[in-house]
Amino acid sequence: MNGTKIGFSLKGWTDHGGWLYAFVVDNEVKYIGLTDGVLRTRLDHYRYSRESQNARLRDHIIAELSASRRVQVFGWRQRDKSILVSTEIELIAKHRPAWNRMLR
Repeated sequence: MNGTKIGFSLKGWTDHGGWLYAFVVDNEVKYIGLTDGVLRTRLDHYRYSRESQNARLRDHIIAELSASRRVQVFGWRQRDKSILVSTEIELIAKHRPAWNRMLR
């Protein structure tokens, strides 16, 4: 984090579409999402976009980083969107991530 700007380091991740990803803080899953596009591009939306969901998640990430907690990103690449969607639903039900609005 640089001031109020966040950055992501994706070492060795390929630039291919079809990702299920999670933000994890202190071994607790905070958010689960998916993207049809390149994961690096999706994460950039959290850095720059003013769209409300992106800004809301960016604020959560900044709060964690400001409290000196590391926010990790875990990802799983899957080309079959139906598998991505069903796995996302299953993992959200299992982990009940605090930042996912799907729970409300």
